[in-house]
Amino acid sequence: MTAFQGTHGLAGWQWLFLAEGLPCVLLGAVALWYLDDSPSNARWLSDAERALLLAETDATSARSRHAALRTALKDPRVYAMAFSYFCLVCGLYTVSFWLPTLLRVAGVASTAELGWYAALPYLATVIAVPLLAGHSDRRRERRMHSAIPAVAGALGLLLAATLSPRLGGLLLCMTLVTICIYTAYVVFWSFPTAYLRGTAAAGGIAFINSIGLLGGFIDPYCKVDDLRPSFEEMRALRHHLHQHPELAFEEEQTAQLVAERLRAWGYVVTTGVGNTGVVGTLRVGSGERSIGIRADMDALPIMEDTGLPYASLHRGRMHACGHDGHTAMLLGAARQLSQTRNFSGTVHLYFQPAEEKGYDSGARAMIADGLFDRFPCDAVFGMHNHPGVAQGTFLLRPGAFMSAGDRATVTVKGIGGHAARPHLTVDPAVVASSIVMALQTLVSRNVDPAEVAVVTVGSIQCGFANNVIADSATLHLSVRSFNPDIRDMLRRRITDLVHAQAQSYGAAAEVDYVMGYPVVFNHEEETAFAAEVARELVGDDRVIAPAEPVMASEDFAFMLERRPGTFIRLGNGVGNGVGDGGCMVHNPRYDFNDANLTFLALSRMRTDLYSDADFAPLLEDEAQRARTLYMEGSVRQIWYRGDQRGACSILEAESIEAARAVIESLPLVKAGMLELEHLVPLQPYRGFGPR
Repeated sequence: MTAFQGTHGLAGWQWLFLAEGLPCVLLGAVALWYLDDSPSNARWLSDAERALLLAETDATSARSRHAALRTALKDPRVYAMAFSYFCLVCGLYTVSFWLPTLLRVAGVASTAELGWYAALPYLATVIAVPLLAGHSDRRRERRMHSAIPAVAGALGLLLAATLSPRLGGLLLCMTLVTICIYTAYVVFWSFPTAYLRGTAAAGGIAFINSIGLLGGFIDPYCKVDDLRPSFEEMRALRHHLHQHPELAFEEEQTAQLVAERLRAWGYVVTTGVGNTGVVGTLRVGSGERSIGIRADMDALPIMEDTGLPYASLHRGRMHACGHDGHTAMLLGAARQLSQTRNFSGTVHLYFQPAEEKGYDSGARAMIADGLFDRFPCDAVFGMHNHPGVAQGTFLLRPGAFMSAGDRATVTVKGIGGHAARPHLTVDPAVVASSIVMALQTLVSRNVDPAEVAVVTVGSIQCGFANNVIADSATLHLSVRSFNPDIRDMLRRRITDLVHAQAQSYGAAAEVDYVMGYPVVFNHEEETAFAAEVARELVGDDRVIAPAEPVMASEDFAFMLERRPGTFIRLGNGVGNGVGDGGCMVHNPRYDFNDANLTFLALSRMRTDLYSDADFAPLLEDEAQRARTLYMEGSVRQIWYRGDQRGACSILEAESIEAARAVIESLPLVKAGMLELEHLVPLQPYRGFGPR
């Protein structure tokens, strides 16, 4: 309503009120002037009409049983009519109050279209009700002409609930409902005067009317809870996404599901953005501000090993990074925003493909497809779950938060030959090994100790047989840093070092260096805003700001290069079991923590911590787990981080027996996947540095 432009000093909504109120005032004045006390005094009736009405009035009075109000109020039929009218008013409010909302759910996006579609049931009612009411007058039959439309209207509402959000079926049902309820409403008022007259008629009708109109207050509250996405609904959606993972740029079914849900909630939906990306846009009011909120959708080529009832149904693919949870969270926020609409401005929801793709990722593809030109925003926000941190804990940091991530492929070209005659070859395995060792000093002797950088050789491939010296070797490097100057220096030094090492052995080398994700650089204002809202939601003790930088990389950095914003990490939990919140991402036993579905949206207008009675057990479980891990006098344990075979864990407990009891209660130990071999008491720490 606030979207309408005003004129002549009045806002648009004020003109709407005037357009609706003035005709009522004028018609009231006309009725006051022309309406007479009885048909005998009515100047606007013909003689024949006057005679007919007087005869009908006399006949009705003769049939009426009650003239005194006290006697009428003892008649149970008065209360039956009051209850019937209460139900009719609920039906009237269902149509008038909820029809626009139902049309939004059915996918009607613009305000103009909404107005035209909402008018159709009323236009049909204007035509149908006089015909049906006239038929009742001609047949002089009231009960069936009121009861049948009332029952048909109720059935129409039930049918509309099953057909929603299909627009055609919804409109057909709501048109039927509107015609039936208004017909029943018109015929209904012939009943009180059929057996009430005089004071009883005036008082009884007033009593029926006052009780019935309470339906206008109660009806909206009977349905308001249906607008909220329940925890079960959100969890079921997340589990469905988890069962049907799709790899980078293959998110066809996921994108289709997202688009269908957004359209059902009244968003303007654009598909195919950056290949398989989806953008949902919601405009409310006349506010000029706009924000973007991003969630990634893709899965990983990993064989799931969680044993969960909703595990991946596709071998070799799983949501091992929580993108199913990110998508479900943003869809939950989308529904909440579309129903409450308690902001003024524009929200763009960016459902991004291919975050796991590397340099040619979904963020770059969407930006290249005109993301910020077609769907502009003043600020952009993103989020990722963070295993190993207590569930629901917000991690924020202005400036560099996550490292740049580059990759390099080094190909060493030597001279192959027989393993028995190495002197006739240039062994690429030896050259590759020397390159690996030389790279170990690249950071320690070229990067300021106050800075941070990582060069990791993640893969070496050379030869296939023990008696053959291969003619080439391939190394795959991961290079990470925060400082742009250091990033550029590492690129140059790696290239120079590889060529120099290869040349010293008489070999040749090629370096394919790809500058991947840039640094995730959070903007000061947006980060401060997000931290402030997070504190309002969960309290100071569950907000870590500034958090420590993370050496992982994220393609949301491309969006932050073009728009101010911030990237948030949300604690996924510190559990120990398979598929628990503490298991690291990109692990066959990882799973997103459903308790985080309570956090729906972080935006420029509003951040919602969505609460539901069903969340209480989950949140209490997390709270108990946190107490077990962190409070004084309790056991502290290293959470399960993927494959920990051979790891030595340090636990603090009041006694050896207490530690053993806790360890033996762990799900991994009970399942026989983790064995307790030794439990050794350590001496008290008496050092001066950090423990």
